[in-house]
This record gives sequence, C-alpha cells and structure tokens, in this order.
Amino acid sequence: MPQPDELHVYPSRLAADRAIELRPGDCVGTQNFTTFGALLRSLGSLGGHRYAPPLVCQILCRSLMGSGSGWVRDAARDPFAVRAVHRAIVELRQAGITARHLPGERISANLKTVADLLSRYENALQRVSLADDADWERTGVLATSKGAVAPTFSHLRRVVVQGGATLFGSRLDLLAAMASRGVRVDVRLPWDGDRKEAFAWPEASLHNLEARDTLDIGVTFDTRQGTGPLEELRAAQFTDKTAPQAPVSFLRIASRAEHGRAIAQRVRGWLLSGVPADSICVAVAEFDQLGPEITDALSGIGVPAYSRRGVRLHRTAAGRLVEDALRIVDRGFPREPLLELWRTLGRSVDVPHGALNSAQVADRVRRAGVRSARLWSFREGLVNRAYRTRSFDRDGEMREAVAIADALDGVMDRLGSLPQCAPLAEQVDALEEMMRGLDMSLPAISAHSGDPDGAQWGRRGLLRAQARHHGALTALADVFVELRQTARTAPWAGDWERPELCDFIGSVLSERRLFPAGMRAGSVAVLSIDELVETHFDNVILAGIDADVLPRASAPDLVLTEELRVEVNRLLGPRLLQSAPMTGRGALHGSARDTWIWLEALASCQKQLVVTFSTADNDPQGGRSELVDELVRSLGTPEIELTEPSYACEFPGKRLLRQRWSLGSLSNAARIATTHNPGKAVALDALLRGRDSVTSSIELRVNQERIIRGPKRQSQPLSGAQRRRVEEEVVGKVQSPSRLDLLGMCRFRFLAGQILKLEREPVPALGADAREEGSAGHAALWAVYRDIIGCGGLTMARIDPEGTRARARSVFDAQREVILEEVHVHPSLERAVLEDAWGAVEAQLEYDLRQSSELSPLILEFEFNEHCGTPPLEIESPDGRRLLRVRGSIDRVDLAQHDDGTEELLILDYKRTLRKRSPGRHFQLPVYALVARRNLCPGANSIRAGWVALHSGHREMAEGMSEEPDIFAAQLREQLWGRIDTLVGGDVSPDPDSPALCRACDFSGLCRYDAARNVDRDTDD
Repeated sequence: MPQPDELHVYPSRLAADRAIELRPGDCVGTQNFTTFGALLRSLGSLGGHRYAPPLVCQILCRSLMGSGSGWVRDAARDPFAVRAVHRAIVELRQAGITARHLPGERISANLKTVADLLSRYENALQRVSLADDADWERTGVLATSKGAVAPTFSHLRRVVVQGGATLFGSRLDLLAAMASRGVRVDVRLPWDGDRKEAFAWPEASLHNLEARDTLDIGVTFDTRQGTGPLEELRAAQFTDKTAPQAPVSFLRIASRAEHGRAIAQRVRGWLLSGVPADSICVAVAEFDQLGPEITDALSGIGVPAYSRRGVRLHRTAAGRLVEDALRIVDRGFPREPLLELWRTLGRSVDVPHGALNSAQVADRVRRAGVRSARLWSFREGLVNRAYRTRSFDRDGEMREAVAIADALDGVMDRLGSLPQCAPLAEQVDALEEMMRGLDMSLPAISAHSGDPDGAQWGRRGLLRAQARHHGALTALADVFVELRQTARTAPWAGDWERPELCDFIGSVLSERRLFPAGMRAGSVAVLSIDELVETHFDNVILAGIDADVLPRASAPDLVLTEELRVEVNRLLGPRLLQSAPMTGRGALHGSARDTWIWLEALASCQKQLVVTFSTADNDPQGGRSELVDELVRSLGTPEIELTEPSYACEFPGKRLLRQRWSLGSLSNAARIATTHNPGKAVALDALLRGRDSVTSSIELRVNQERIIRGPKRQSQPLSGAQRRRVEEEVVGKVQSPSRLDLLGMCRFRFLAGQILKLEREPVPALGADAREEGSAGHAALWAVYRDIIGCGGLTMARIDPEGTRARARSVFDAQREVILEEVHVHPSLERAVLEDAWGAVEAQLEYDLRQSSELSPLILEFEFNEHCGTPPLEIESPDGRRLLRVRGSIDRVDLAQHDDGTEELLILDYKRTLRKRSPGRHFQLPVYALVARRNLCPGANSIRAGWVALHSGHREMAEGMSEEPDIFAAQLREQLWGRIDTLVGGDVSPDPDSPALCRACDFSGLCRYDAARNVDRDTDD
C-alpha cells in the first residue's frame, strides 16, 4: 500500500472511524486517519530508556513527597494527594515545562514547592533511565523536528487537524515541528466570532496559536452548524433566533433509574421504523452513572449495543470484593459488609440437614445480634442464640451455628493475613495469596443443546455477566502484576501500611476500566457526550442532561490551582488552561468546555434529536439543565413528553420509596399509586401478599391481640434465682446508653428485650427499615458535619449559606458508599434511602444556618468503649459497693467558648421520632453529658442536652436535668440506681413512661397492659 502523503488528525478514534465513509468498491488507507495520542506515540523512540507506566510514576511521587517538607510530606500517605501531585507534574511536562523554566527567585512559594517536586521527579527518572508518557511525547516532537520519523510518514506533505480545540503542549509543538520541515499544516477550529461565549474553549486554542507568531500554520474556522433539519437549530443556539421546526423532542423521565427503560423503548421504535443501528447514538454526560445502565437495558430487549468505554473496575463485583476485603479488617469485621462480601463470594455452608446459601447464612447471623467482631465474636453470638432456642432440635441448631461460625472464621482469618506494615512487594504477594484463598471464580455456565446461543431463560445475560466477571478478574490480576513489577524494580517503593495500600488500590481500581464488550458493526453506540466531537449520527439521544449534570462542576485541583496556572502562563506564555473564572484572555469559565461540547453534540446529530432529563421535586424547571432550557427557548414552545413511570420508582410529588416498603404496607402504597398505574400496582400488591404467608399470619395475630380485653395484669415478683440472673445481666455486664434509656422507659420492656432476649418477628421488606434509615441519616450527618468542622465550623458556614449548602451536597454525593454501608435494599431503592438521608442533612443544616448561637460542632460520633482508646463510663452506686460500666457513641457535641472565659457544652442525640420524656426517666443524655465533660471539656461551666428530630431539625431539650455538671451527675446516679434496684429487687411490672409508648412495643402481647389497650380502643371499636 502506498505511503500516505496527507494525514487527518481527529480528536478521538471514534471521530476518525466515523469520518471513513466508504462506497461499494472504495479502498481507503485507514492510517491516514489518526489521533494526536496515536501520532505522538508512533513518531519517537525512547532509546535506551525503559517506559514508566503511570502506576510507577505515582509511587515515585509518593516517595518524593515523603522526603519533602510541609504539606507535601504530610500528604505522602494519602493516595489521592499523591495522584493529584502526579497529575500536576504530568500536565506541566506535557506542556513542555521543566524545572529549568521556573526560576526560583521570581516565583511564589507555592510554585516553588511544585518546581522542587518537578525537579526531583525529573532527576529520579534520569537516574534509573526511565521515561514517562510526557517523555514519550517529547521524543516524538524531537524526532519530527530532526526529520527522523518512521518510513510511514516519510512522504507526508500535508497535515489537517480536524477540530478538537485543544492545541496546547506537545500537540502544538508537534505541528510547529512539522511546519518547520516543509509540511503544510492546516488547522480547522470550530469557532464562531459572533458567539464567542459559546466557543470560548476553541478560542483558547486560537489564542495559543496567535501567541506564537512564528508558526506557519493555516487556520480556518468552521461554525459546525450541522446539516439537514438541525442546521437552523445549531445557528439559533445562544442567539435571539428560534428554529421551531427542528426535529427535537424532550423526554422528562420520572427518575434517573428510569432512563435505561425509557431510552431502550425509544431506540427500539427507531429500529422498527427502519433506522440502521449503527446510525443511532446515545450520549450521556456522566458515563459511569447512566452508560452501563442504558447498555444493559438495550441488551435486555435484544438491541445490540456497544460502548467504547468499559465499566470501571471498582464497580464490578470482583473490584468491590477486593476493596471490601482490604478495608473490612481494620474496621473490625462489621456484620453487614462481611455478609455482603460473603454474598459476593457466593459461598454456602454445609450443615447436617443440607446446605445454607448466602441469604440463609445472613439471616442466621443477623438473628444472632452481632454487629461486628470488634464488639462481640460472631461465634459467641451464633452459639448463644442456638443455646437460647426453644426448638426441639437444639443439638442441630448448635451444629448449624458452629458450622456457620467456622466458615466465617475461615474467611476472616484469610482476610486478616495481610501484614499491617511491610514492603510493597511483600504486601502484594500477601494480597494475591489472600485473593486466591477467597476463590473468586464463578461456576461455568453452559448452553443446552437445544439452545445453542444461550438465549433461552435469560442465559445470554448470565453468559454476559460471567464474561464481565472473568474480565474483571483478569484486570485485577494485571493490576497485581503491575504492582509487583513496580515494587521489585522501583528502588523508591518503600514500606506500606495496610490502610494506605487499601486506599491506593481503591484509587487504582477507580481509574482502570474493563475492555468494552460487544461488536461495533450493526450496534447502537452508547458514548460519553465528549466523544461526539467531530462525529455524525442520524439519530442521537442526549441522555440525563439534568441541572446538576451538565455543565459539570469543575473539580478543584489540589496542586495546580488557578492562581498557579495564571502564574505559569504569565511567566511562560499560555501553556496551561484555566477552568475557572479568571481575568485575562486566556482564562476560561468553568462551564466553557461543556458549553462548546453541547454545541458539538447538537452538530453531530443529522436527522432526529432526543433530549432526556430527570424530574426534580420543588424545581420549577423540572430538573432540566440550563443548556436544555436554552435549547427549549431556541425551539419556541416545544412539547415536553412525560414518560410513564414504573411501579418501583419515585413518582412526581409522591415519595413512595421513602415509605417503609414492608409487605404489610404494600396495600397503602398500591392505593397511592393507583392514579399512576392502577393495574400494575394492584397486581404487584396481590402477588406479594398471595405468595407470602408471613404477612397473613401477622395480620391474624394482630387481630387476635386486639380482641383480648383482659384485666390489668401485673407480672409476678421474681424468685431469688431470677433476681440473681437479672443482676448479672444488668450490673455484671457492660451496658449501653440506649439500654439504660429503655430501662427508664419501661421495666417490663427492658426485661423482655435485654434480659430474656425476646426478638421481634422479622417481616420481609423491599426497602430500608427504620434502623437502616437511621444508620444512613447518621452516616450522612457525620460526613457533612465533619467537613463543616474542618472548614471552620458553623461560624464560617453562616457567612456563605448557599456555598455551604452546595459543598454539603457535594460531600454527601462523594460519601454515597459510606452512607449506604449498613443499608441493604434492592438497588432500585438505594436512591430513596439516599434522598431520605439527604433530607436529614438538609433539615439539620437549615436549622443550624438560621441560628446565631456561638455553639458550633466540636465532635461527631464520639465513641467510648474498650476498643477505641476512650474507656467506658463508670457509674458508682450510692452505697459505693457496685459499679455500672457503660459504653456507647455520642451523635454530636457542640461547644461554645464565651468572651467571659466560660465554656458551654450541648449534647445532641438524633432521633427519628421525638417523644416527651419525664424527668428522671431518661438516662442516655445524662450519660453522654458525663462522658463529654470527662473527655472533651472538663472545664465546662454549663452542660445541656437534648434530642433532635432527624427530618425536621426540631430540638427537644431534656427536662429535669441540671445544667451544673456536679448536680446532674448526682441526680443520674440516684435515679438510675433507683430503677436498677427496683428491677433487681424483683419488680418487673410494666410502667411505661407514657401509655403511647405501648403502641410500638414489641412485647405488648405479653404484658396485656391495659394502658396500651385503652390507647387504641376508640379506633378499634
């Protein structure tokens, strides 16, 4: 094949592929169509240097930071800070900036720090003859300038750059080198002088070209208005014109989880009407949020779909398992993450009567009541529960408990085999050995002879899931191989602690992707919106263009801040882009690139365009982005179609998923949903009720309980042996503040739940129960308020309330996995739990921002127990002979330091429902107050405490609790020990603090307390 004399450079491989349009009989050399990345890698040679992949360079940056000073040394153990430093160094080097370009006497202190890192980084690579990506690109520029290019490009006469609008660093230097060798270079910039704001991003490239007036490069401008019906619309965008006849439709979708279903149906309709599959494109602004979901939805209805991006490795089951396995050890093996890891492994436990699957094992462990191995052994909890069982086959229950405990201990021992601190090579070897011991492989799935392609009974989906899993395992093996090679060849690897290794591997897995699956030919393309630049498709869907999605928020750079970028550009000319509002022609607004990409996405569509966005409550725009609003204006008054929501989603104005979706409440949910889809709602309700016998048995028992109208029944006094058991359970064991509060609430309730260990009958649930919703709310408040404390507390937050709210939401979104850590619901209901948790954060934040008090959060989730370094609280009896030990966790402590030198403490405990408590009958808050005074502020002059409603922010201060520390400590001792002595003395009769408490009591059927009957008597009759 003849060597090419003309080269076309495109911004992406997809754009180059779409540019090759063949007619029957044509023959085209595809090497004429390339990208800057492929071109730079093919021109130069590293010579005697070895290539250093990004992982090696990141570990080098870690070593350099550890030997530095100031914040650099302090952040050396933070993988995310190391990654930020590495990205800054790579960006500088790719722009052609070395340490010699940054004179020490003329730059700021922050830039000196970056220059020092850059200098030491370059010297370290040179000492061991390594070359990174920037070196590879610079060798390509050098080879071009010398004329020492590969024979493939020896006949090159012309180079055409087809848009892209990013002519900085090595790219522009390469074009300059080609022009200096006599090659004609033509650059086509998609820029329109009449709409400079919309084309600010390509204007930055134009400014960079103009700054180098010696370049012999031809520049042409292309407004890229598209062709056909959409040409008029593209010209009207961001002007006062309109294009009412443009073929654009809008889909307002009930929730982000519904996009896959709605888009798949729209694409299916196009295919049935004769539109070729490879001329259809679905583009999303956040690929990892909607891309895999849309791809799976299309494949689920038999539509071939192809994505140029694979799933991120940390989103696969294998990736999640690796991260969970690494982090779970240092957290003391909490129950729910351990059970989730067990479910991912797909393990079963052999017991005398058969085998228990992962769901049955999880049920047994949850019934045992163990929350984590740090607080109580799983073996002890399982065996104790088996011992307490009243089953006729107690021996079988005991053998089953021992088998489950042995299986869990085997996994926990395997997970604990990773060294606490060791050289990187040893850590990686131990990690690989640990993962081999966990046996992460899936069983093989084979097709029947009558089903050769595996389509029957969804087997094709199973095969696809298996292929993805094996691909993830292969990618993980590659990561471990790369880590091992790095550890053994890099002299700077050093020792790694286990938490740091966990964070580092987590960051690596979040960057790596699986190879995309599927065939390109004859498939619908599912892409990121960035990949639409310089492409063309007949029918395009721009999916999920919500208000908080596009334009995308600019992530702050920890190292190359906007000030440093401006300083570098001032010293060396426009070498780096700014992504936030700054002064000067070369500066860009934060949304400049997304605005330009939006116009390019519109131009890529040739015939028909569909834009989708999600609904949002209390939003007059319905959740659509400002770019969608501008598109709506350009079209005049288009009709916005509202898709029909499915049953398992949030309806506009109806927060169904924020209810407790137990089987017992499905009838209420069905009645609410009747106006939206009555047939589906009623059918689902009837189906679940018909299949589940537990619901019917619960209803029958409740009706029988309501019929009972016996006289008030007092419990019989306890015998001597029974009193000794009560004393052993109360005084002989460490208590929690919530248990003591239960004792103050009702003696019989405390006896039944805490001493007799009676349990509520479990009811299967589709969504989160009250405990899980409370855990999610607590975790969300901890994440957001910890950030507020780190940023100066409420005093600084009240200066900029809007900024505080925005930052709180970003922190909340970043901590999604932490918030859902103890929540186990169907994936489609996770968003409902998150919105419920965000409602709690929003309520507390609004309350705090409105106040003008000097109180500000001091600490959150303060634990006091034997394992965290803070000893339990010891409360001595009035006679001085007995000691009660209490351990627990305080939700929040506020501190105010007044001008007169006095200090005030406020103890807050989050509650889903506030109930009025009588003085002397609540012990949780006084215990928290004593711990806060003992460990956080011994000199406090005033201590107050109260309960806070999670979802309203309303506060109910504790009554009867003196603000003077010494007085309320004495009150607590007398009142608490008074109730303990009554209980130990044998009086366990019910005495609810309020009869209303009996409504929600799990043991009202045992005590038959008349006060509980009278509360509901009117409604029952």
